[in-house]
Amino acid sequence: MSNIIVFDIDKTLVKKNLHELIISNWLGGSYLRRVSYKIVCAIISALPHRSLRRRFEYFVMFLICDHDIQRFTIDIMGDANMVNLRLINRIDRYRRLGIEMVMVTAAPSNVVKHLSLHLNIPVYSSRSIFGFLYSDLLGKKYRIYKLLELQGRKIKSIYSDSPLDFYNLSKNYLVLDNFTLTIAR
Repeated sequence: MSNIIVFDIDKTLVKKNLHELIISNWLGGSYLRRVSYKIVCAIISALPHRSLRRRFEYFVMFLICDHDIQRFTIDIMGDANMVNLRLINRIDRYRRLGIEMVMVTAAPSNVVKHLSLHLNIPVYSSRSIFGFLYSDLLGKKYRIYKLLELQGRKIKSIYSDSPLDFYNLSKNYLVLDNFTLTIAR
């Protein structure tokens, strides 16, 4: 059984939610995009159920072309103020030691695939179509952990900003707002 390290993305590897950073870059100086975004957000926030609002949370990402998502992701990863450099250094160290790593996130694949390619780490993510989440990992990452174990991998450590992402059989690191790490019990 091989050891594996798991990283969350939002508020763990990057300072905020990656999709919010990408959207912010995309909005840029465009008045029309900003107004359209506010309208879409108002419509989504008016939806009657929290679970329904969650399904549409990434809708705006559907409007951003893949090339722009790639460019914005690379820009974000190049900004030392937006990236958890401590974890990036750990990733480099784990890579030098030959330890396998994966990212597990509730964000959909169109948001995180370029980060996965940039860091050369596979990602397990929620799935969406036309900006609508149809397979959501929020609060369900244990399903991926079980899948990894079935594949003969032992989760050695998990790095995340949420205790909901932790697994009883691994060493869990809680990433706090200022990117400090604490071992979760």
